Amino acid sequence: MWNEFLKRLAELRKSGEPFAVATVVKVSGSTYRRPGARVLMTADGSATGLISGGCFESDLIERARKVIETGRALTVTFDTTSPDDLIFGLGLGCTGVAQILLEPLKGLSGQDHLNFIHQCVTEGRAGVLATVFRVEGLSDVSVGDTVMIEANTHESNIENRQAVDVLAVEGHSVFEEGVSRVCKIDCGEGTLEALLELIPLPVILVIFGAGPDAVPLVRFAGGLGWKVMVIDKRPAYARPDRFPEADAVILCEPSDLSRHLSITSRTVVVIMSHHFETDLNFLKQVIVSESQYIGLLGPRAKAELLLQHLRDDGIVLTAEQMARIHSPVGLDLGAETPEEIALAVVSEIQAVRYGYPAGFLRDRSGPIHQTSFRTLQFSHPDRSCE
Repeated sequence: MWNEFLKRLAELRKSGEPFAVATVVKVSGSTYRRPGARVLMTADGSATGLISGGCFESDLIERARKVIETGRALTVTFDTTSPDDLIFGLGLGCTGVAQILLEPLKGLSGQDHLNFIHQCVTEGRAGVLATVFRVEGLSDVSVGDTVMIEANTHESNIENRQAVDVLAVEGHSVFEEGVSRVCKIDCGEGTLEALLELIPLPVILVIFGAGPDAVPLVRFAGGLGWKVMVIDKRPAYARPDRFPEADAVILCEPSDLSRHLSITSRTVVVIMSHHFETDLNFLKQVIVSESQYIGLLGPRAKAELLLQHLRDDGIVLTAEQMARIHSPVGLDLGAETPEEIALAVVSEIQAVRYGYPAGFLRDRSGPIHQTSFRTLQFSHPDRSCE
């Protein structure tokens, strides 16, 4: 959870207490978390974040103490693929391999990679972080070195310019593909391996309607780290004190919506004012936006009537626009209470975001996680792939 992680990071920065950050950088087989998952660890054994179901953390805390003491980063490999692991190893039974980078940090460190992540997440900026986790034969590259990459620029603490240039180029390709990956680079006298991590920007959920059933929806979405905005034209409903977890509560008429926010492709929308004319007017505003998800609360007949009114007003929706509308909204979970409905809605949004069918995991024939992290090999100067 980025919110909790970044809050704890700010506390540790301010206190000046030394700490370590553990990052999953490469995995194969079945693992609990994917590359980019992080946890903050202090010498007293406290931890914020999760990179396994508690399987690795106790061992990592001991290693983190040594990393904090020595001030040197290292990469740890947990291999649970052997049947003997259940008896002689950690006893995880996960049948996977996870490589985890442990880095020591302390106080305010200027524009380091964690500050870079913080800025990307809080300011909604797209970024790619290249983190070196294995080095062979290179004296001017170290484990833990990074390249911080944005659309038109990059910054690095690596002395080897060849390595920086290649990582920057590949980082920009991650922008284009939208897929994080691990790469191995041949720099002549040696090699390095790095995680090219696309920094995940938070979902922006806009809820049109501030009725009582919007309260659990805001709470669930906020708990996922989403940025939540609640919009209503009724002063008695659009009050910040009713939605403490919301990032913004806005009082406005549907016709004034464009003055208050811009709906982008990162924005998901749920319309639930429980007033037909209000829902219709908000729908007119958002259907022409870039939002990839528009949920309409209410029965199928209501949605059909809303769409008929759009047609009567000369608004003919394309097939692509129709595909973005979800009504009745939410997954089929047997939801009845406001809390159950909120769970069904956030679950459907999550499934749509990642392109999952949202069925039972026991019925899934492939891996639980999509294979979104690929391992690529690059050589210089021709950067041919193996």
